[in-house]
Parts: sequence; structure tokens; C-alpha cells
Amino acid sequence: MNIKDIKRPFKRIKRRLHAYSTGLLRANSQLPPNKFIIFGQGRTGSNLVQSLVNVHPDVRCDSEILLPGMIGKLLWPKLYINGCALKQHQSTYGFLLKLTHLPEGQGIDNIEFISYLTEQGWKIIYTQRRNFMKQIISAIIAINRHQWHDVSDNPLKDKKFYIDLEELFEGLRRKETQTATEMEILQNLPHLKIIYEDELLESQWHQQTADKIFEYLGVSSVSVQASLKKTTPKDLAQIVENYDEIVEAVSKTDYAHFLNQV
Repeated sequence: MNIKDIKRPFKRIKRRLHAYSTGLLRANSQLPPNKFIIFGQGRTGSNLVQSLVNVHPDVRCDSEILLPGMIGKLLWPKLYINGCALKQHQSTYGFLLKLTHLPEGQGIDNIEFISYLTEQGWKIIYTQRRNFMKQIISAIIAINRHQWHDVSDNPLKDKKFYIDLEELFEGLRRKETQTATEMEILQNLPHLKIIYEDELLESQWHQQTADKIFEYLGVSSVSVQASLKKTTPKDLAQIVENYDEIVEAVSKTDYAHFLNQV
């Protein structure tokens, strides 16, 4: 373990204490007029959306502020969120949120928690990916590369990876369950849905998608350019060592339709 790994938990504790104290000391202060969350699973384009909206001078979108990490889940998530929002100077503030960040198990229901945020004026941008198979493979490769996002061409781009079939099918079942839970949470709540394959996959779509999001958030349009690069090519055969084995196995299941999707 290097010195950065040792310092990281202490930095997170410091950030938490700062946000908690800000939330308490400025409890009567006005939160930013525009507030939003980017809600979705990993590898659905949520980080890409974050990078697009952060180009706007009036928008600040934090990463996964409720991520449990090494020091556990937040004890007072609502107070912490308010503290993080009050620390910003921009008129529009948001953060990334995943199902695994929600405080279920702390006496707070997931649906109640998200509903509370919307009642407090938080808007929801929901990122979704139709092709669960590519989503899972992309995540497995990212873990093996020890890098979830690229900001430039990566020297590992030509390396091929072996995908364990059991791990793949377990991931597919998990994504089905997670997506069903997300849809249950959102079914009665206003939200803006962004489909990765339709609105984020190609860089030439990014400006139109950003404009759609800016309009939803009530801010002016600005020119955007994403800093992140795709880590997984469209043609999985270019990066998956046992792609033919995967096609044969998946084609015999209810997941076969993913083979024909972008």
C-alpha cells in the first residue's frame, strides 16, 4: 500500500466532516436554485453526462458523493447532500447517484429517499443502456484494465481480454434486477431519460444531448466537448478474446437479442 492509499480514507473523512458542518452551520441558507442527480448504473454514460454538463460555467456536477468506500455509508445522507450543495458557488449543482449508494438498510426506503430529493427540487437525469451484455463486458474489461475512463488514447486499447461466461451471466441477471428496481423507483417521479446507445455512443450526438439536458435544467446552452474517451470498441470481437464462445453461449438464452443490438 502506497502513501496515497493511506491518505485517501483520511481525505474522505475530512470531506465528510466539512460537508456535515456546512450543512449544519448553514441549515437556513438557500440551496442552489437548480439541483439535479445523474441516476444510473455503471457504464451507462453517467460519467460522460457529468463531463458534458460540467463544461457549463453555471453548472457544477460532483462525482459519487454518496459512495460508501472504505469508511462505510453516510450516517446522515440528506444533511451531507445539502452540505455538498451549499459549498458550491454555481447556480446549478448535481452529483452522480447509483442504487448501491442509496441508504437502504439505515431505516430509509429507496423510493422514499429519491422522492424526498424530488420534493426538495432535485431533478433526475436517468442514464440507461439497452444492451446489458455490452455494459457487463465493458465493466469487466474496465476492472481488468484498472481504469474505468480514458481521457486520451490508451496503450491497452489493442489488448484482448478473456470474459468468464459465469461472470457474464451473473452480471446480466444482476443488471436485469437493478434496472427493474430503478424503474420501480422512477415510475411516478418526473425524470429525463438518456439512452446511451441513442444519445451518447457517438461524439457527434453530444451537443444535442447536452442541449437537451441544459434545457431540462433551465440553463442556457453552451458548446460542449467531452474529455472522456470510449474504452470499449463497438465490435467486441476486437477486444474480447473468447468472443465466439460468448456468442454461442448467449445465442441459446433469453439474452440472445443483445447480440444484434448496437
